[in-house]
Amino acid sequence: MSLLTSLFISISLVIFGANISLAQDGAYQEQSLEAYGGAKFKAPSWRSVRKDKAVVVLERGPDFSDPKAPTPLNVLVVSIEDGPSATPVAWEKIRDNIVAAASRNGRALTLEAGEIATDVTGFEARWFSGEFTGSNGKKVGMALLALVKAKRLVTVGLVSERVGAPEKGIVGEVARSVRLGP
Repeated sequence: MSLLTSLFISISLVIFGANISLAQDGAYQEQSLEAYGGAKFKAPSWRSVRKDKAVVVLERGPDFSDPKAPTPLNVLVVSIEDGPSATPVAWEKIRDNIVAAASRNGRALTLEAGEIATDVTGFEARWFSGEFTGSNGKKVGMALLALVKAKRLVTVGLVSERVGAPEKGIVGEVARSVRLGP
């Protein structure tokens, strides 16, 4: 099973599953990935859904305590895998691989390449945005930053019922904190 396939199974279980638990907001804490030489990054102190050598999945459950400003379910996924060795980076190929992995798991994903991220130091980076449609017809948004360096690809993605400036801000914060291992 490829890393991207595994990633989309995790997202699907959280977003489209019936059992959604609440998570607490909090400060950022250091997380790490061990595969492909490793990476360290700071992520929100949300509930851990999955952690293995190549993927970290965290969730912040919906909070309706303030009816004027409800917080939707947010799922943050950070992964590392082999990246492209050619320059310039073939961003369309990266996008196509992510979409193909989602479709292998019965999820329709539309994903569009956005602007180059110039504020992620030390990486070639690009924003992607899109929408998942689950087998139950439910749609959720996705904001993703793909980071490429030293033949490694780190993706930082957030899936939510609503993807706006606050959610993209979280993705950007996490991406700017990524440091590759030796």
